[in-house]
Amino acid sequence: MRLSLLLEAVKEYKYTGNPDPDITGLNYDSRKIRPGELFVAVKGNTLDGHKFIQKAIDNGAKAVLVEEGVIPPPDISVIKVSDTRREMSRLAARFYEYPFNSMNVTGVTGTSGKTTVTYMIESILVAAGEKPGVIGTVNTRFMDRITPSSVTTPESLDLMRIARDMADRGVESLVMEVSSHAIHQKRTNDLPFRTVVFTNLSRDHLDYHATLEDYFETKSRLFKNLPMMVNGKKSCAVINMDDPKGRELCKLTKAFILTYGLNGAWDIRAENIRADLNGLSAELITPYGSTALRSPLLGEINIYNILAAAGAALASGVSPDKISEGIASLMSVPGRLERVPNRAGLSIIVDYSHKPDALLKVLTS
Repeated sequence: MRLSLLLEAVKEYKYTGNPDPDITGLNYDSRKIRPGELFVAVKGNTLDGHKFIQKAIDNGAKAVLVEEGVIPPPDISVIKVSDTRREMSRLAARFYEYPFNSMNVTGVTGTSGKTTVTYMIESILVAAGEKPGVIGTVNTRFMDRITPSSVTTPESLDLMRIARDMADRGVESLVMEVSSHAIHQKRTNDLPFRTVVFTNLSRDHLDYHATLEDYFETKSRLFKNLPMMVNGKKSCAVINMDDPKGRELCKLTKAFILTYGLNGAWDIRAENIRADLNGLSAELITPYGSTALRSPLLGEINIYNILAAAGAALASGVSPDKISEGIASLMSVPGRLERVPNRAGLSIIVDYSHKPDALLKVLTS
């Protein structure tokens, strides 16, 4: 793609060097630059991409996106912007031809439960006959492809590349975990979320966010920035009202709201709950009808995860019966109250809980 076409996505910039090279790809890692690509110099917490511009040029970069003035060889295009990380997202969306626009995109955020909720939504969508893709802490997966993850929410450039691959293979719905780091670093700014889900909020990532309130404010941007309509359809915020921050989020979003919880007459709730070592059963109550639930997953905390997933599914037009079918077919979630088969007949469970609130919930399940 010609650089001039790429730069149509950038609002303000200063340009010097080669007038209009053909750009074969984008990269923010100078070690992985291939001939003809554009290198994005991103300032991270510990490393500054501007220090690796020459390395990128040596590897074949034809253009560089920078925040600081540089003097490269005359045949290299230099695009100076105020925020390279923000513009990287816009450039990636343009380069990969806005792959999310053909998908129904659901984002799940919160301190705990994100991974399990995305697995549940995926299972429900499969039961409803859809072709979902998932991006999350454990892996990225769609169709028959599974790639282990190194972060919960990839960089914007990686998100756009993955989405392009998914769209080309016929993925209709994307479900993804959205971390506070990703929101703060603007990785998800150009994703057209139609549904966003809030699970809960407790102390976490205070090494990155100054305070718990700062942590919440970052999470809340996903709801504040959700427009009323996305690709011609109503957007929806699915919010846990048993969490103290749920009511605050309801006041911040312009989207249609589906509330859920166990301690009130919320839109989505569960009654007649039973939890034992064989799994869970309950009656799911929704504005669109009720249905019986059975799940092989363990722990009453998973009732909350089921309600969150049900809300996201309802926002996508899935019926309560298909929600029940999808929940019943999900046998386990890796490292989340996961049974360990053994010959001794023991109840051995693996859980990756490392946050105080999550560990308490596991121990009391």
